Amino acid sequence: MPYIGKLLNMKKLKFLFYVYFLSFGNYFSQVPEGINFQLVVRSFSNTLIANSSLSMRVQIKQGSAIGTIVYSEKHAVSTNQQGLASFVIGQGTILSGNFSSINWENGPYFACFGVDFSNGNNFQDYGSQQLMSVPYALHAKTAGSLKNSMEHYNSGNSSELVASLPITTSSPYQKKVIYSIPISDLKTNDILQASCEFEVTNPYTYNVMIASQIVLANNPTDVTGIEITEANGFNVDQNMHHGVVIKTGTLTCSANYPMKYVNVIGYSASTQALVNHNLIVEQDYGRLSVLIFK
Repeated sequence: MPYIGKLLNMKKLKFLFYVYFLSFGNYFSQVPEGINFQLVVRSFSNTLIANSSLSMRVQIKQGSAIGTIVYSEKHAVSTNQQGLASFVIGQGTILSGNFSSINWENGPYFACFGVDFSNGNNFQDYGSQQLMSVPYALHAKTAGSLKNSMEHYNSGNSSELVASLPITTSSPYQKKVIYSIPISDLKTNDILQASCEFEVTNPYTYNVMIASQIVLANNPTDVTGIEITEANGFNVDQNMHHGVVIKTGTLTCSANYPMKYVNVIGYSASTQALVNHNLIVEQDYGRLSVLIFK
């Protein structure tokens, strides 16, 4: 996973889509190979698209979300009552390129989506998502770096430990754990990959700066620990609901670690904050997903 600890600019996707890495499929012994992918589909006006059929185009781009298209395909997908659609990247109707010939070592790679809600071929730009786990999984079959096993942990929706984040006027900030997942023992050279998304609302008439990071911690409320991502900040405008914020990071274990927790830390600040002013952590959306390659 080459993209480590940098905050993706998802502001243009505010009402577009929410990507949940519920599972990653790696088909080493069968052809074609692919990546299981699931997302909750919303219209451009933020309406949930439930029990519907639509067309989804996937373009794999190298380097960035506006980089060179190395592979393209389309899928006929159906959403369930929760608006969840599932498909396998690499097993759609090919538009260009060859999925199995992608050299994942030359990443980063991004999956860029187009959607036609009328189930046709008039695709509109629907945003992008960096493919975080593919290089380890698919490249491993030729590079010899395949781990013996992979563990997957997922917090699921509405699993925030806090409903709000205090807005402070100065350091030290009041850090809070938004998500926490217990994981199994980590050994030297194990690879831990974390992906997190969450949303906040600023109900006040001033702007707020919020920061977050993912750490390997000793307990589910620990706000210190081994950094998996850097502490990146972003601005939440006054009286605004902020779109999905996705943080991703990789940790290669330098030593054996007993059972730990992967925690997502959030904290916010503004010079105009008053006592009892808090950012609202949205309970409807968000997820922490952790993969461990052993």
